[in-house]
Amino acid sequence: MVAPPVSEHHPSDGRLIRIGYVPLIDCAPIVVAREKGFFKKHGLSVVTSQQPGWATIREKLVHAELDAAQCLGPLALAIHHGVGTIPKDMVVPLVLSANGNGITLSNSIPETIFDEEDGFTQYLEENHSKEKPLTLASVHPCSSHHSLLLLWLQKNKVLSHPFINVISLPPETMMRNLAHGHIGGFCVGEPWNSVAIKKGIGWCVSTSVELSNGHPEKVLTATQFFASQRPNDLRSLTIALLEACQFCQDHANRAKVLSFLSAEPGLQSIQESLPYSLSGRLPSGGLHGERMLPDFHIFHNEQVNAPNSLTASWLREGVRHSGLLRKGQELKKDSIFRMDLFEEAQSHL
Repeated sequence: MVAPPVSEHHPSDGRLIRIGYVPLIDCAPIVVAREKGFFKKHGLSVVTSQQPGWATIREKLVHAELDAAQCLGPLALAIHHGVGTIPKDMVVPLVLSANGNGITLSNSIPETIFDEEDGFTQYLEENHSKEKPLTLASVHPCSSHHSLLLLWLQKNKVLSHPFINVISLPPETMMRNLAHGHIGGFCVGEPWNSVAIKKGIGWCVSTSVELSNGHPEKVLTATQFFASQRPNDLRSLTIALLEACQFCQDHANRAKVLSFLSAEPGLQSIQESLPYSLSGRLPSGGLHGERMLPDFHIFHNEQVNAPNSLTASWLREGVRHSGLLRKGQELKKDSIFRMDLFEEAQSHL
């Protein structure tokens, strides 16, 4: 097995911080903090470790192989409460991004069915069955992608339709599964919608912006053990990544962000599809040409980065939508969301 790509920045007198991430457009704050030297600027010794998917991020956090990670917001909460996994106390001091996802359907699903009020229901009943359902994928049950997919199904009046099956797949496998007919569509972060559309195997039916504009997406999460043993390092890590988020949000810097992402091992082979969402001009495929969505990725503004009560509420709903809660299990309000660390980071920049 080939080891995941690892990049290191570690002054000789510092203890390493192990940070995991998944190669997507919205891993940009992690990559920018490394490449622009923000980690080093704030006195940190960091190893960034690229992972194939969110289940791997979860397992490496739970088993102490990572100190911190770019993480699906609801997944960080699920790890903390032991939803679908061994419980591990976590903290979330920063939201790294908002929006960023799309729903892409196979070309075998006609766009015109959505012109009629019950067109999708009719399509399902004519083309699928309980034995042969329409299978749709999200990246993890505890994710905004899963919540957005359910919201889109609800809007089309087929949320509980017996001919629909929702599964989870790692982001980079979505396009192959769509191309081979194993799934009929997916909700995933960029660049994988653009890749599928540009390869002519799918079309985009909806996006984060259209379904729930401004929803929290990826967060910085760290183990409580790391937070308690190395509080100064967590404080500095939050500052460095907030500075990276500010850099990524400035559209004048997007060309530089793109150059950093294009060099990432998990993105090099599809670098021709990376500019679309960063520029806010997304291909839609099919009959619709192009979407103009300047806020498709939001890395920074006055509200986005704060792990506040509104963010906490959205992330808890994401876990509730996962279907993984045990009977009677409740998600209590707790101290996972560290507004104190966020506010301190803000005061430094």
